[in-house]
This record gives sequence, C-alpha cells and structure tokens, in this order.
Amino acid sequence: MRSARVLPALLLLVAGLSARAAETPPPTPVQIEAWAKQLGDEEPTKREEAAQALAAAGLAAVEAVRRAAASDDAETSTRAKALLVELVDKPALAKRRDLVRMRDGGPKAEGLQVLRDTEAWKAWIATCTSEDLRKQLAAEKIDFDQEMVLVAAEGPARSHLAKHEAEEAGIKGIRAKADAWDVEVVVVSSDKQYGADQYPVYIVRLPRTEKRIEFRVIEKEYGG
Repeated sequence: MRSARVLPALLLLVAGLSARAAETPPPTPVQIEAWAKQLGDEEPTKREEAAQALAAAGLAAVEAVRRAAASDDAETSTRAKALLVELVDKPALAKRRDLVRMRDGGPKAEGLQVLRDTEAWKAWIATCTSEDLRKQLAAEKIDFDQEMVLVAAEGPARSHLAKHEAEEAGIKGIRAKADAWDVEVVVVSSDKQYGADQYPVYIVRLPRTEKRIEFRVIEKEYGG
C-alpha cells in the first residue's frame, strides 16, 4: 500500500519539475554574451557556472562561444574550445555515415584524403577502378557546403587481403579535439595473398568542419 501511494507522488513531482522547466524562458543574447565573458573570470566557480549555463543553452550559444574561443585570454579560449567540442563537434560526429565500410574497386594509388568540394569529389571518384563503385558514388547527393568526405584507399600493397582481414581495416574511430578531428585508420598487412588486385577502399560522409583533420594510422599484421 505504501508503494502504491509513493508512485503517484513521484509522478506529480516529476510533472511539476517538467512544468517549471517548460516555463523557464530561453536565455537572451545578452545573457549568453555575459556567460561567454565569464568563462575567463578570476573565480573558478564563476567560470564553471558560465560553462554549465552555455552548455545548457545549446545551439543558441554557439556563436558567442566561437567568439570566446578566439579570445586572447587563454582561460576563456581554452574553455570555449572545449565547449565547442560538446556543442558542435560531438553532435556532428554522431551523424557519421559510412558510404563504404569496405569495398573493392578503389583507386590504384594508396592514400588518405579529406574531400571538401564537388570538383575534388568527382575527380577522386574518377580514379576508382570499379565502374559499379563509380556509379554508386556519383549517385550520392552531397552538399559540400554542409558536408565533407573522408577516404582511405589501400592501393595495391594490400589488395590481396582475405575478406575478414580487409574488413578489420579502414576508417574507425573519429574523435573531436579542441583544434582538430582525430581520425583513426587501421591498416592491415598479411604475408599471404588471396587472389588478384582488388584495391580496397573505405569512405565516410560527415558534417563539414573547418578544423584540421589528423589521420592516425594503426598498423595490424597477419602472419602466415
């Protein structure tokens, strides 16, 4: 009987808190600017309060935080850059789409590239050795004002991998840092050969960032 009375009470409490949250007006631009300046306050508690308030403001705070990130004050800039990772970069990385996890028919030349415009994308597609892959990629409608593409072509050096080996390679984790995106690329080598050259390739589509892209290559070897 006691639990039966507690549940309705909890539901009423949650409903009351939700209603009060809904009644809280969004922060004004003036408030957001004040919080951005407060990121460099001498008192640590005020800096933390400002960071929490800006994080809660979400996308509405992005432009003010960008300006703070360019500040000459090291404390302000560092905190603002960390906030941008949370407000902008992590949501962007959550939208990652693997166009090709592992596919034969890539370029003959090995290489890691960031493609940020249509002409570069078309030129790269033309280097693929598979007509089917060229058609598939050409059909992708990519808005390069908002998006970009990362490609990892394994080239002839790793074109004899077994399927399970090739599937372990490619573009894996992507992590946002304050000034760059760290892209982990696994490269697999094997002392066995499994057929003709296939030129494996891996392609990832992401929201556009102007941050530096840092490819970090991890080599993995299979013994005979």
